[in-house]
Order: sequence, then C-alpha cells, then structure tokens
Amino acid sequence: MKILLSLGLALFSAVSFAATPANLYQCRGSGLYVNYATSDLVPSPVLMFTIGDKDFIGRGAEITDEVTVLGHLLTITRAAVPDLRTDTLTLLLPDVNVSNSIGSYKSFDTRVFTTRTRTSFGGPQFVEGVIQNNTSRIVHCTGKFADMPL
Repeated sequence: MKILLSLGLALFSAVSFAATPANLYQCRGSGLYVNYATSDLVPSPVLMFTIGDKDFIGRGAEITDEVTVLGHLLTITRAAVPDLRTDTLTLLLPDVNVSNSIGSYKSFDTRVFTTRTRTSFGGPQFVEGVIQNNTSRIVHCTGKFADMPL
C-alpha cells in the first residue's frame, strides 16, 4: 500500500511540475522588435520584425523554419530583386519551456540575422565572390505560453 501511495505521489509531482513549450515570443534590441506566435489556436504562425518604423511580417508558409543544433532558424524574406539579390530576416529561436502556472515566462538572449544573398537567373555558380553577407544583433526575449487566441 505504501508503495502504491509513493508511486502515485511521484506521478502527481512529475505531472504538476511538467513544463509547456512557449508559443509566444517577444524580443527587443537596438531599434529592433520581433514577435513570434505559434499556437494550435491560431490558423498559422506569425513572425513580425519591426526595424525602425518598418514592419516585415511573415505568416504560415512565408516563414521558413529550419531546425538546427542551435535552435530554430525562423526566416522571412524582406525583399527580392530577381537576378540581383534576396534580403532575409532570421530569428535564432532556442527551444523554450515554461512552467504551467499562469503568467510564467522565461527570459533569454538570442540573435537576429539580416542576410543579403546575391542571385542570378543562372544559379549561384554565375555569382562571383561572396554570395551571402550577413549582420547580426543581440535581442533580449521573453517566451511564454498563451492558452487563448492571439
């Protein structure tokens, strides 16, 4: 009987301390704001970069999500000029779990990359020199779990 009670308490404790993946992120850096929301309650993920007074927004399939050992590389295209260049914005987003208590969040620092890729109708072999140039900035973020529509 004592064994069953101990086992039951252990399972209850493990469930009550389980963490939930964050699904709402807000980041800010020098002249830069980033918001990312993904949830079963919204039709598709939304990634928004605000640089100065300009907004760049990607929704659903407009967001490229590459899973790496560093975390998720979430990328949207800022501008594309055929046969010349493509400019992208990328948020490096680590996996973040938060406790199940209301209002809980986790703070962390990460990076935002601005990349210019030189392009050619004939493919990258027709571009001479460095093809991708990028800069990065540190942003301070919070991740939390939003259990209602965003």
